[in-house]
Amino acid sequence: MNNAPRPARRDRKRIDIQILRAVAVAVVIGYHFWPSAVPGGFVGVDAFFVLSGFLITAHLWRDLSSSPRPRTLFAFYGRRIRRLFPAAAAVLAAVLITTVLFLPTSEWSATGKNALASLGIVENWWLLRESGSYFATADPSPLQHFWSLSVEEQFYLLWPLAILAVLLLVRNQPSERKRGMVAIAITIATIGSLLLSIRLSGTDGAYFHTLGRVWEFGVGALLGLYAHLWSSERLAGSRRVLSILGLGGLLACAFLLHSGPDYPGIRALLPVGATALVLLAPPAEAFSRVPALLPIQRGALWFGDASYSLYLWHWPILILLPLALRIEGAPGWLPFAALAATLVCSAVSMRYIERIGRPAGKSPAPKAARRLVLISAATTTLLAIGSSSTVMIAESAGQRALAEARATAQKPCIGGGALSEGCDPGWGALREDLAVGAGLDLPSPWEHGCIGSDRAPRAICSYGDPDGDRTLLLWGDSHAASWGPAFDEMGQRNGVRVLVAAREACPSIDKAPTTTVNRIISPEERAGCNARNTWVRSHLVPQVDQVVLSNFTTAYTSEAGGPLTQGYAELIDGLVSEQKPVTVMQDVPLTGDNRGNRVDEARCLALFGGEHCTNPTEQALDTGTVARELSETVDDTVRYLPVSDRFCTADECYAAVGGLPVYSDDSHLTDSFSRSLSAWLAGALDAAPVLRSAVGASTAA
Repeated sequence: MNNAPRPARRDRKRIDIQILRAVAVAVVIGYHFWPSAVPGGFVGVDAFFVLSGFLITAHLWRDLSSSPRPRTLFAFYGRRIRRLFPAAAAVLAAVLITTVLFLPTSEWSATGKNALASLGIVENWWLLRESGSYFATADPSPLQHFWSLSVEEQFYLLWPLAILAVLLLVRNQPSERKRGMVAIAITIATIGSLLLSIRLSGTDGAYFHTLGRVWEFGVGALLGLYAHLWSSERLAGSRRVLSILGLGGLLACAFLLHSGPDYPGIRALLPVGATALVLLAPPAEAFSRVPALLPIQRGALWFGDASYSLYLWHWPILILLPLALRIEGAPGWLPFAALAATLVCSAVSMRYIERIGRPAGKSPAPKAARRLVLISAATTTLLAIGSSSTVMIAESAGQRALAEARATAQKPCIGGGALSEGCDPGWGALREDLAVGAGLDLPSPWEHGCIGSDRAPRAICSYGDPDGDRTLLLWGDSHAASWGPAFDEMGQRNGVRVLVAAREACPSIDKAPTTTVNRIISPEERAGCNARNTWVRSHLVPQVDQVVLSNFTTAYTSEAGGPLTQGYAELIDGLVSEQKPVTVMQDVPLTGDNRGNRVDEARCLALFGGEHCTNPTEQALDTGTVARELSETVDDTVRYLPVSDRFCTADECYAAVGGLPVYSDDSHLTDSFSRSLSAWLAGALDAAPVLRSAVGASTAA
């Protein structure tokens, strides 16, 4: 005999769960709108995962334990579609329409691709592929928050099938034995997922990984499966205390935890455990008898009811509002305006859109349910067509702009050529039709696939004149690669064979750095970099007549006189001892500051135009002490090639010069602008002054 209590009516809501939803969505919104005030607000997502596991498993057990049939799952999937799809579809449509109406064409492709990934419930995998880290500083997509919905929907898709499979295997067993077998399966999945999450901790993409999140659902699932064990009224008071402690613990996590590549991992046990304590409350409205909560209960319950719409709307409003209105910077009033718009849109969404799939809290009639599913399928098709169209239109426009920029780059007085004698410098001047293609105008080494990597550790670019009478080696990290087009054109014009040996986050030094200003470089990555540089030193250097070193020195954290500077100095000394002429290039100006805060200048140009996308020269050329320290230690035959006068006046450094975009992202040159510097480069290399005498004046410019 089953001694579990009779299930509550479907439309009855536990006040504690509604308050939990309210707190979870509030801390997420707080984290996104005021990250310094709520630095750990991302834990709200963990709370939602635990809660989903709790509710869905409890419902599935109720529906499947007595009748484990596939037909039962169809009803479950139908309820999920009716519950989640209408509001999500409205947000996707609103984002696509806003993007097309108010944003430049360069923004359309990324939004369309994210919309397609969201429709396919794979947004988390798409983001993992594109950026890797939820906490990355790159400009986020207005649909990035759909990653958590994708994880949940993947759970909703596969979890019922797993439970049904277990129940079919033990279908002839007593009810409690069935429950026990399901619990064993959930426990195994939960432990395995937690171990995977810990193993992934610190790696790119750990935050988005579905399998690394299953354990959070699993904790909630076990609580939902055995909710009847703590339903005794004798323990009600104790459970209420635990629930309040859990809610307080979740709030403490939101205000005390900080983001990092090691999350979720072991740290996620804190918000997951706090959420579990809340769910231990008795089903009979745990907080209804706590007088202190009564004054705020009504507002909290509204937030709980609206939590899904609040989550859906807050992020695209926060991202799109300043872009659509062309608001530069981050004015203090912006989060408040975004919050007000979020509340209005969420209220309308909850009242008129969410309830399409659940009228008056009741299940629709079978015909109406089928009609809603068909409408959802048609809406999905329309959204997919719209998303695909934005991608195709944007990429077509981008390719046209890219072709025009590259055709224009070699004309006189264009781009870097505009700084030649007799030309108008055109500081900040930009042909508007070219801005659309700036983000696609990657330097040729990326297009040619000749940048070193783990898969191609010995890849090099062979540029310039293949029959040239002398050979030059351009060696460094990705910033060396972005100079590749300029050296290619220079070599072709002057009969110089050019070898470009570049690897991302791998400067040309004897020992690879351990960190950048934004991340930790893994031991495997450092080992690959060291092996790469050793090979370049032993196999390429003996073949060449001149070595030019180009690195993003500011990207790597280093103290004065530290191992980074020593590594450069030791490499240069070794090259000099081999009688190789060495030239150290000044790096391109920063788009932000030397602490890793940068601006995607290609995006800035498309949104605001060339005159608005600048960086004060004092900040842009604040590239640290490496060059100055090298000038005090290396041989006086080492030369230094200053480049700042190609980008900057005395006051400002520009993202557009001579009609061309300068940057393809937040630090790398466009192929077009790099090539436009080739005529200047030939003379500048020959006239490069000695490092010891030149670097002080250049870095102080």
